Amino acid sequence: GRPVTGTGECGDFVITCLQDGELGLICQREQAGEAELRVYVDGEQIYQNTGDPSYRGEQLVEAACRLHALGKARGEVENMVLDVGETASVVIHCGLGDEASKGEIIAYKVLNASAGSEPVRMNHTRIMALEAGEWLVQATVRFYNRAYYDVVCQFRVTARNPAKVLTVAERNGRTGCAVGEMLYLVPGYSPADAGNVQGYAWELKGDPQGAQVDQNGTVTAEAAGNYTVVLRDLPERSLSAEYSFHVEEAQVKAEAIAVSPASAEVGGGENVQFTARILPEEAGDREVVWEVEAAGRACNISRSGVFRGLRTGDYTVRCSLAEDPAVCATAAVHVEVRPERLEISGPSCADADSPAKLQAVVFRTMRYIRELAGS
Repeated sequence: GRPVTGTGECGDFVITCLQDGELGLICQREQAGEAELRVYVDGEQIYQNTGDPSYRGEQLVEAACRLHALGKARGEVENMVLDVGETASVVIHCGLGDEASKGEIIAYKVLNASAGSEPVRMNHTRIMALEAGEWLVQATVRFYNRAYYDVVCQFRVTARNPAKVLTVAERNGRTGCAVGEMLYLVPGYSPADAGNVQGYAWELKGDPQGAQVDQNGTVTAEAAGNYTVVLRDLPERSLSAEYSFHVEEAQVKAEAIAVSPASAEVGGGENVQFTARILPEEAGDREVVWEVEAAGRACNISRSGVFRGLRTGDYTVRCSLAEDPAVCATAAVHVEVRPERLEISGPSCADADSPAKLQAVVFRTMRYIRELAGS
């Protein structure tokens, strides 16, 4: 819109050269568009500027042309997520203004990599992840749009160690439960530093009706039978693991214990067998624990309920459920250590003037004496 007589800014352009018939321009237009360039040949102006009188006095000559401004060169590439060892295509969209084309990488470097390391490797169109991490890549890209252009762009590459194996186990190590109970499944994967597992999907194999599993891995047993839970990784669902379990009918709750005999009397070193009956009878057999309250070494009782008393005294036998010690019953036992033999010694005769002195000795069984000494 105004005459140009030297270098400098002029609208959307920067004049870089204006001599010897050459005009150097740099377009500052961000978007594509057109501009008109008019050239005037003025002999008088040429003489004043250069001192050359060759064109002085000639009529003013005008010429015009239209310039197509392609706009600012650009290179665009999306951030990428790869597993270590995986390759992928790198598509870089380049262009001038609104005109786009695909470019090829001619040089690159990883800006946040340590010296000497190569966490990613690239060629003209593909990339491979070699080391786990988040890497900032700067690439020089060449593309063609009426001429060859080079642009620099940056993008991020997230390289993950992929999970290779999924695992699933019950939190308490159980392999089954009863109807109405729950199992708590715990997922896992290896290697432990894998970065591609973002969640889990749980489902029952075969879609059975007797059990349910939620997305936290909690299993609810509703009917007796055999079931299998399938675990898959998210979002890829490329790995799976299975957990099989058995559900049995719910046991009737044990409400009481009846101990037989309810009381007993035994001699020193003798045994008495106690038995326990679980009530109600539908509760079935349960593990019980036998013990003698405050027994010390005066007596003992075996795991099968066999009581043996070693010293005279009254004792209480206690039987309780192993799973619920509050359900219990007791029996009373009296132990009486009795003599086995009585001997009296003294003179064979006596008279009224010479009374005889007799001695009595009680002998207990040798078995009891040995047991007492051992205790």
